[in-house]
Amino acid sequence: MKRYIGLWVFFLGLTGCALPVRIQGVAGPVTWATTTLDLHSVSVIGGTRDRFSFALVLQETQGLALTLTTLTWEVWQKGVELSGPQRHQGAWRLPPHGTLRQPFVYRIFCPPADDCPNVGPTTQWEITFEGTDAQGRAVHLAVQPELPWIPPKATNAPPDLNRDLSVELPPIDITVPRLYFPRSRSS
Repeated sequence: MKRYIGLWVFFLGLTGCALPVRIQGVAGPVTWATTTLDLHSVSVIGGTRDRFSFALVLQETQGLALTLTTLTWEVWQKGVELSGPQRHQGAWRLPPHGTLRQPFVYRIFCPPADDCPNVGPTTQWEITFEGTDAQGRAVHLAVQPELPWIPPKATNAPPDLNRDLSVELPPIDITVPRLYFPRSRSS
């Protein structure tokens, strides 16, 4: 089935169509971009394992330090929830005009079964940071990237996000079994 997705992506490339992706944007006092998208698939005796990774980079734009205390995220594909809501608590300080990099590693496992659907062509993420700014006001940063499951060959960050990072967070590693959709059977 992965060959069919590869052929579909190849066909889109030939026809000049692009997947509907959203890899950067603005959320309140920050700009955000996704970088270093990568997919690694391997067949193992127990089934298939896919490892999708990317980094979310936030850059503060208004000259006020942010203290972020809660990070939540969820992942969907074609409207089906893949991860369920996840939450991390902490205290991460983003200096004025500074950058923060949060890597995500999403692992999905499919036991050998005919009814195990492929993931893609895109995954939708809901990533939220909450905290306060330097003036004590509440900050809610909602980032909603839509990422291609099979990343393009060149996925470099915009030049202003390639500079030294102010804050580098440890990777968030998510492992889930692949969802099964019942096949319709003819009577």
